[in-house]
Amino acid sequence: MVNVVGILGFEHQAVTHLTGTTTPLGAAVVGGDLRAVAHLLSVIGAFVGGAVLSGLIIQDSTLRLGHRYGVALTI
Repeated sequence: MVNVVGILGFEHQAVTHLTGTTTPLGAAVVGGDLRAVAHLLSVIGAFVGGAVLSGLIIQDSTLRLGHRYGVALTI
């Protein structure tokens, strides 16, 4: 509900990370806007891909000094 209010009420801006993108994706699917569906799926794919790549670079579940966080953020 927060995403819907944010997207419809505040200049069509997502108010969260991934769930803020899935809300307009659902609206685009229902509305049959294939161009928007493709665009939003690519945004979700880029987010998930970045998360996977960051996990592969850092390779640890605990935050500690000395890990390659800067490398992951730079990429």
